[in-house]
Amino acid sequence: MANIILGEKREEVKDGDNIRAACEELGVPFGCKKGVCGACKIIIEEGEDNLGPLTAKEEEMEDRDETHRLACQATIKSGTVTIKVETVDDEEDKEIDEHYLDEETSED
Repeated sequence: MANIILGEKREEVKDGDNIRAACEELGVPFGCKKGVCGACKIIIEEGEDNLGPLTAKEEEMEDRDETHRLACQATIKSGTVTIKVETVDDEEDKEIDEHYLDEETSED
């Protein structure tokens, strides 16, 4: 059995299964559950190698990579994956960081 960890909570997932049900139990917010809305975007803090490859829907995401996944789409191969729910604050922090990086680069 594989494990998904969010904060202090842990849910077991059968090896090879989609992680959606476990993430729902852990409190990840969901919208469409079909990979369209992006409400269930999670950040993989540890164990990204334990997840299956990006799905076609995940490939369409703007910030697609192995550490930003859709909980409704991702499957777990085995092992443990530690996640964090992507929040509006995370997006704002990212935009602020990118803004300051752009300013620093342009001043050089």
